[in-house]
Amino acid sequence: MIAMVSRPSTGSLRTTWVTPATRWLSVASALIALVAVITLHPAQPWLAIIEVVVLAAVIAGSTAVALIAFWQTARLRGAHRQP
Repeated sequence: MIAMVSRPSTGSLRTTWVTPATRWLSVASALIALVAVITLHPAQPWLAIIEVVVLAAVIAGSTAVALIAFWQTARLRGAHRQP
């Protein structure tokens, strides 16, 4: 969380609610970055390295937020089922 430019005031996603809009935005971002890695072919090899590094960071960050969001939703639904 320290590396994130915009992090929650609690400092952790573990205690901060991820909104449904953020969840789906992070899923979309990860998918778009994945498609970009697969389909973009820069003319220069050094540009390919930069592309893969930057897009890998986007994929990793977006996927992490999405996983936390889905985990929070599942945990919330599980709490409602408990008698």
